[in-house]
Amino acid sequence: MKKKIILLSVFLLAIMLLFYFKRILILDSEIFGKYEFVNKDGSNGFLNTPTKNDVLILQKSLNFKSNYWGVGKYEIERTFLTTRINLFYMDEFGGGQETFNVEKSIFGGDVRISINKDLNKYYYKI
Repeated sequence: MKKKIILLSVFLLAIMLLFYFKRILILDSEIFGKYEFVNKDGSNGFLNTPTKNDVLILQKSLNFKSNYWGVGKYEIERTFLTTRINLFYMDEFGGGQETFNVEKSIFGGDVRISINKDLNKYYYKI
């Protein structure tokens, strides 16, 4: 009986780890593409974020285009627990940089870029 409980526990732990790493491991090919930012309330929460709808295009050449951020380069940064995108662009003060987390649902689905999780601000892949 104890052996069955241990095997069941190991199996459930393995399934949980599989779903966890499926959420964490985001391939470059999943990140490239077009994203849409929909700001329903028109606020930015005093952050350097779009106040209206925006489209962000991440190209395979590690360049990006956006109505809000302009044109620039980006890099994909991976740690053990997260995947991040660093945007490098030019603004009125010279060079600017923003860093955002890249997320994916545990149960699959498209990748999204988290601008501010607390305010529910995301770029959704389209």
